[in-house]
Amino acid sequence: MTQVYPRWFSRALFVLMVLAVLIRIFYWHYTDRTWEDALITVLHSENAARGLGLTHLQPPGQPPLHGFTSPLSVLIPLIGDLVHVGWGVSFLKLVSAFAAAIAVWLAARISQVVDLPPALALTAAAYIAFEHHQILWGMAGMETEVVTVAYLASIYAMQRGTQWQKGLSFGFVMLARPDAAIWVAIAFAVELWR
Repeated sequence: MTQVYPRWFSRALFVLMVLAVLIRIFYWHYTDRTWEDALITVLHSENAARGLGLTHLQPPGQPPLHGFTSPLSVLIPLIGDLVHVGWGVSFLKLVSAFAAAIAVWLAARISQVVDLPPALALTAAAYIAFEHHQILWGMAGMETEVVTVAYLASIYAMQRGTQWQKGLSFGFVMLARPDAAIWVAIAFAVELWR
């Protein structure tokens, strides 16, 4: 049974969620950093927005070249590029900044389900909010924060979700990263055992 946390917990969690978004936006504004991997991925979404498909441009006679890691890593920037070609990386950074708030909330809820004391649940949420790799990679144009949300949502669904929520979370995590097949196999085996 999930323990009831004191009223101050919700307020503190909300503050952490807001700070997670703000620190990412500040870092994005301060550094304006973009990694090469993000540029490789976004080239596919820019080409798709131009009507050339999700590929790199190749010399005539060459087969199309696939170069993105996961469907979500290219489909999220595609939304930005469909509005205006060149906005893909910025849109992915914006989505990553707000995904951080969801990740913070999920970390706290997972901690609550496993009956951690409120202070430890907030510590787990704060780690997600301020861990430097999450900030660095997400604000460099990578899909890291979306992947974090996908995994945490799947873990939370395994704890509290219905069968269709679990299945949906498995699909979401597979769209986030192909190597999530390892997690899905483990979680599926747990579900069969249950």
